[in-house]
Amino acid sequence: MYLSKRQISDFYKSFLGKMNSQNLSKLIVSQCKNLKKGSSLLGIGFASPYLNELQQKCYLNCICAFSPPGKDTPIWPNKSASKTIIINSLHLPFHDNAFAGLLVIHGLEYSSDPKMFMKELWRICEDDGILTLVLPNRRGIWSFFDNTPFGQGRPYSPSQIEKLLGKANFVIEEITPCLFTPPINSKSLYKFSHIIESIGKKLLSHFGGVMVIKARKKIYSPCLSGNAEVSRDFKYATFSKDATILKSDKK
Repeated sequence: MYLSKRQISDFYKSFLGKMNSQNLSKLIVSQCKNLKKGSSLLGIGFASPYLNELQQKCYLNCICAFSPPGKDTPIWPNKSASKTIIINSLHLPFHDNAFAGLLVIHGLEYSSDPKMFMKELWRICEDDGILTLVLPNRRGIWSFFDNTPFGQGRPYSPSQIEKLLGKANFVIEEITPCLFTPPINSKSLYKFSHIIESIGKKLLSHFGGVMVIKARKKIYSPCLSGNAEVSRDFKYATFSKDATILKSDKK
């Protein structure tokens, strides 16, 4: 049983969630900082806690895609026109090569078909574009606690994600461990998390709670098997500036 979007949203309002987003945001911004200013970036899964900082520090044009579809979907951003869309992650409603960057968090580990999901990510990513994946580490303590979003779904080891990305024609450029602080919702622990993170990266790098993976798209297509003709209808979108990158096969 996975956490609902409301439960994930509540998690990010807690001390534990704030510590989580604070530590991860630094790595995500670092991996996306070389994208050209004004480039389009798609956040998939539950990426809204990280998109404001990407827009402000990397000057990217972000869109938030929540997956899977369901109730209690938050609107992002909450102080201006919505750039939120609800999608089926196996049939993404975007044109080929639509985004210079992709951020997937609370997404791949929930997917019912990781291989098809990766093929769709490859399709909508620009040639030589950047994919940033945030995944629970199979060796990390966070994957054993179901009170956080990283304790849900399927955790990955570095070798497993390397194999999956390789088959989808993404090349891994770096894998950075993060979240060495135990997943305990404590204000005191929150204050000292930066010290714990620093020590963990030096002494326990293989046991970080999550992995932040930067991968680059190869420019030749992965081999699709079976029926490659899919419907890419989307349920909800309320923005107009980026409408040219949306695709719907529905007549």
